[in-house]
Amino acid sequence: MPRNRTEAFSDGVMAIIITIMVLQLTPPAGESISSLAALMPSFISYVVSFMFVGTFWNNHHHLFHVLKKVSGKIMWANLLLLFFLSLIPVSTDWVSKTGFGRLPVTVYIIINLAVTITYIFLQQIIVHAADCVIVKRVVNESRKEAATLLLQLTALGLSIFAPNPLRYLFLPCLVGVILLWLIPDLRIARVIDNNACDE
Repeated sequence: MPRNRTEAFSDGVMAIIITIMVLQLTPPAGESISSLAALMPSFISYVVSFMFVGTFWNNHHHLFHVLKKVSGKIMWANLLLLFFLSLIPVSTDWVSKTGFGRLPVTVYIIINLAVTITYIFLQQIIVHAADCVIVKRVVNESRKEAATLLLQLTALGLSIFAPNPLRYLFLPCLVGVILLWLIPDLRIARVIDNNACDE
């Protein structure tokens, strides 16, 4: 099956996820600075979640370009990724409404971790299906996945065990994940642009 339908479906789901998150934001109750400050947990959690979904959408779009067609295995792995991504709006709303409560943050990080694991799983299936030695080498040499898991597990440990205010260091860990994935692997881009796998 051509990859276009799977890409279009994934794009649609991720667009809906971001739309749901922005609809969960409410305007300030008044016009004072204190009213605006009260919304900071909601705004921060929205920005982090938006960037998280956005960076994975960017990398997902980038990754699918190594394929000419998709298999049933790829479609199911992709659906698993979308399932965990679809839980981001609910967990984001819970985190914002509780002002970064310990349990909501822990659940939020676990969902982020599940997204990363399923993305890595999908990536491995796609790289194997692409049957391109150069892409396989690029992905196998990457340390981005290991660094991401380390940051997310550190964030999870902080959210569960660290006392206040130390536990709020989970936030820089999650921002670190976003920064890692902000730019897709440029080596894969060069392989795609140069049609190196077609040679």
